[in-house]
Amino acid sequence: CEMLGLPGVGKSHMADGFRYSKSIASFRLYQRLAFLFRGLFTDPIFFFKLLVIRVANGSPVRPALVLAERVGIYQSFKDDRVLLDEGILQFVWRSCCELDKSPYLYCLVKKFLQNYAINTVYIKCSKNDNIKNILFRKKRQRYDDSVSSGSFDTFIEGRSTMVFLLRVMKDVSHPVHLSVPSYYV
Repeated sequence: CEMLGLPGVGKSHMADGFRYSKSIASFRLYQRLAFLFRGLFTDPIFFFKLLVIRVANGSPVRPALVLAERVGIYQSFKDDRVLLDEGILQFVWRSCCELDKSPYLYCLVKKFLQNYAINTVYIKCSKNDNIKNILFRKKRQRYDDSVSSGSFDTFIEGRSTMVFLLRVMKDVSHPVHLSVPSYYV
């Protein structure tokens, strides 16, 4: 199972409470490299196309490589009872941020998702709660820095990319369960 949601909605907070959650930070470097190569060789054409799109747009390639690592982790743990915080779909979202939501990207993501029917828990909260959490949390990411500096361009782009990803997931009948953290209710 994997958790999906915008940064600051409470995914990591919720995952900390589950007995079978896996944190990416708990893996050693050699394990992470093994996951990366396993992921790249799982679907090399997809990753090649995604890397080309990112390079052509002048975007960093790291999110695409991290996505390959997450695919490798999924392949390694898909038969176990594990909850992944920051799994495959979170990095599909991250890899699609900054990119034009073109029909080509839609088809590429759709084809990719058809290969990975991961049970997904989509975590959401209101826009205001999301911004408040980003401003006051300890974990800092590039996404957070744009919000705390008062520039909401990245925040808006992130939200529109999540809508794009959820639409693709719906179109391929990807299994999604909605969750709202109890501290928002």
